[in-house]
Amino acid sequence: MMSTVYGRIYSSTSHRLTSSITKGSNVPPQALWAFPGFVGFTWFIWEALTDDIKQSVGLWWDPDAIVNRVEAEKQERLAAREAAKLAAKA
Repeated sequence: MMSTVYGRIYSSTSHRLTSSITKGSNVPPQALWAFPGFVGFTWFIWEALTDDIKQSVGLWWDPDAIVNRVEAEKQERLAAREAAKLAAKA
């Protein structure tokens, strides 16, 4: 049975599963606090951070950043156009 492709896939998959189970039994007891710590972080600390802090660290991206940049460029072009009109009249 192990000479077929499916037999080899099953053999390697079951070997990976059993090796990960045996390696997982050597986890230090402090690792059990990883999941509750992550939940606490996302529940309390993440909500307390402002959007500016999240952006400065690179953990959050403003979905309106592109729209705001385009609007600012439009305002600059309009201001430059008005200045060119005033310079042409003078």
